[in-house]
This record gives sequence, structure tokens and C-alpha cells, in this order.
Amino acid sequence: ETENVLDCQFSGRNFVENSQKVCLPGYIASEEDDLLRTKDSGTKQNSGAYIFRPKTPDEKLNLLPPSDSFFVYESELVMEIHVQFSNWVTQITRVYAFRNDVEVEFIAGPIPDDDGNGRELVTRFTSSISNEKKFYTDSNGREFVERQVGYRPSWNLSEETQPIAGNYYPVNTAIFIEDDFASLALLTDRSQGGSSLSNGSIELMVHRRTKADDSRGVGEALDETDEGMTPYPPYGKNQRKGKGVVVRGSHRIIVGGGNEGASCARKAMDEIFSPVHLFFASAPSSLSFDIFARNSFSLIKASLPKNVMLITFAKLDADKFLIRLGHQYALNEDINLSQNVDVDLALLFPKNQIVFFVEKTLTGNQSKQNWKSKKLNWSSSHGHDMKNSRALTAITSAGNTISLKPMEIRTFEIELQNNSSAPKSNGYNYSPYWWILGIISIISITFFSAGFCKRKDRFQLLLSEEKDDNNNGNDVRLLS
Repeated sequence: ETENVLDCQFSGRNFVENSQKVCLPGYIASEEDDLLRTKDSGTKQNSGAYIFRPKTPDEKLNLLPPSDSFFVYESELVMEIHVQFSNWVTQITRVYAFRNDVEVEFIAGPIPDDDGNGRELVTRFTSSISNEKKFYTDSNGREFVERQVGYRPSWNLSEETQPIAGNYYPVNTAIFIEDDFASLALLTDRSQGGSSLSNGSIELMVHRRTKADDSRGVGEALDETDEGMTPYPPYGKNQRKGKGVVVRGSHRIIVGGGNEGASCARKAMDEIFSPVHLFFASAPSSLSFDIFARNSFSLIKASLPKNVMLITFAKLDADKFLIRLGHQYALNEDINLSQNVDVDLALLFPKNQIVFFVEKTLTGNQSKQNWKSKKLNWSSSHGHDMKNSRALTAITSAGNTISLKPMEIRTFEIELQNNSSAPKSNGYNYSPYWWILGIISIISITFFSAGFCKRKDRFQLLLSEEKDDNNNGNDVRLLS
């Protein structure tokens, strides 16, 4: 149990833009251009599609004031708190009775630009965690990478010219901070920029609107609107139409014990990345479906281990499947779940028997053994043989059971038993219509064969008569 209180605040990082002469593709602006350009005061670099650059290197967040009123909706399953910030950001906080996390949904936009300034919207979460300028971000949903404000592990950062932009990192799925007493993890529903610029805080950039090109090839400002833009010259003036776009997203907050940030995040990362898709349909009341009367339904024998995810389940042929399994935890992230784990592949096929399976490469285009036999045997700078390194160490399979190391993903091609006396053993029953179609096909082939035989007999008969009319039998005409 932790007693950290989270303080969620939305804010806009304001960017004042300097007026100057500008060249954009398609036209040359007049010298007294009244367009404003987002520039920082030091390097004169615009903030745009590729560059994040505050007005000043240590620009402070301009917090948006919350409205005086808020709304609370409560039921047995969930409690929602709706708060309006300024007049263009809405935050909905949800606390579920059956989950140990907090969901924060945001609706942001249109970002105002009446004053000609660009703004980049950031949501900041603060806690009492003492993370000492260290935080962790995921690398494309896999390994977590340690980040430290004002520090680079591969070179000496003697002078930090951009203390804000220089400490923002990509967050694909999760970011967390921790100390010896508590952990705070934030999970995103899309890739965002994030950082921990002050002790105990995490901030994520959720929306941007700039008024200038950053001179990195796009040739226009990052100013998306709901009505698009006019054509470029000579067919138009390439001007934006309508209001700024509105974005909607969510963050999931998870609080855990000391040094448990990675473990807390791992539990929900894959769930957010690959959520359950719900489909609904209607049917006449006269029809009865047994499956709808069940409280639960599963296509596997039993649940997979808690640290294993079924990534791919693809049918290759009538009796062949491509299976890809992944270990969800890395080393030292969890005392129990960061260990090697055994998985019985038979769990995935409760109604069929596995005849044969072979491990494939990650992409599934060749066998793993074939790939290893062709791999170049080379030595590292330390002089040891890379073929014997841990990265290429194979874990043998016993029966239908395979083993997964932390963060390992393995791909298998599995062949099931072919029961010739019954429909193919893929768990599906063939419709009677297929049997009817097969019978019709057989009858059609029979009639065609009979007609062809009669036609062949007629051809041979006419050919014989023609030979009788000619004594030497050399003048033969083909009759159709």
C-alpha cells in the first residue's frame, strides 16, 4: 500500500513568435510580413513538425485554470470526475471498482491561436516520489531505458543548452519513476514525448499547434485544422481553413511499491496496446445460441502463464498454424515473473493433437535451425565466440513444452493431426451447404465425362467411315 497523492494538472507550454521575413514553398513573403514565427530567443530555431523548441530554454509551464464547477458521476462500477480547464481542455478521471489503476481521459482543442502564438499542450502528474532526476521510458514497447535529466551515457554533456527539449524522450507505451518507497507509472494509448523535469513529476505532451515551419523539409507550420487548407500557388494561397483539430486520448496511472515501476507498467502495457475489441449483433428471438448463454468462453484449455502473451495465432493451412509467444517481462523487473517460463503448446489446441512443430525465425520465413547454420561465426572485440554467447543459446523443448527467457519472443509452425474420417481438426464444423455443393460438383463432372465419351465415340466412327471411302486411307479429315 502506498500513500502517494497524485496531482494532475493540464498546462500549455506557450511560445511567443517573432515577426520576420519568411520564405515558404510556392511564394515569397513581403518584407513587412505580418505572419508570426515561433522562434526561441537564442538559436532562432522554430518549433514545428520535427523540432520541439520552447521560447526560452527554461520556459515554465503556463498552467491552465480549472473551471469553478465540476461534475461527479458515480455507480457501483466506476466513478467519473469531469473538470474543464480554460475553455479548450476537458479532463475526465475514472476510478474503477475492479481495477487497481486510474484512467485519465483528455479532450484537447482547438488550441487557441488568436494571439498568433504557438502552444504545445502538456499534462503533468506530480507525486511525492524522490526519483533524483531519473526516469524510465520504454523502447518500442519492449525494454525500459533509464533516462537522467542533463546526462548522456555515451558522451559528456558539459553544457546543456536546452534543459526542457533536450530531456524529452519518446514514450511509446509507458514511462515511470520510482524510489525505495513507491513507484508511479503512466501508460499511453499512443506515442508521445515525455520527461520528468522535476522531482516526483512526469509530464507528457498530448497536443501541438505551431504557427511556423521549422525548416526541416515540411515547408509549413504544424497547424492542423478541421477543414484542411486551400491549394498551393498558383491555384491558391495555401491557407488553413476552419478551426484547430481536437484530439482525444487517455492515460492510465498505476501506483506501486518501492522500485516496482517496471513491474507495475508491464501488467497493463500489452493490454493497452492490444485491447479487447467488442462486437455486437442482433438476432431474432426465435433463434437460440448456446454460446450467448455462457458467462465465459475460451478457445484454449487453460490460461497461459501470467508473464506470457500470445502474440500471433495464424492459420497457414488446414492443419498448420503459426504461433508466436512472447515473454512480457525483462530481467530484474519482477521477483517472480522475470524468470524463465515453460509453456505447453497443447494448451492452444484443446480439441486437436499436435503431430509436429518446428521453431521458425521471428518473421516465420525459415526454420530457426536453418538460420543458425547459415549465420556467420565471428568473434567480438573481447575475443569470445558469439555463437556460444547467451543471445544464441537455444533452450530445448520437451514434448510440446517450450521455454521462454525474459523478453524473448519465439515463433513456431505447428502441424495438427489430420482426422480423415471427420472434418479437419481445426475446431470448426463444415456447413451442410458445402456437402451439397460437393455433390453437385460430382454430378456435373459425371455428366461432362459422359458427354465427352459420346463425343469421342462419334469422332472415331466418322473417322472410320471416311477411311472406308478412300481406298488408300491417306485423305483423312478431322471432324468436330
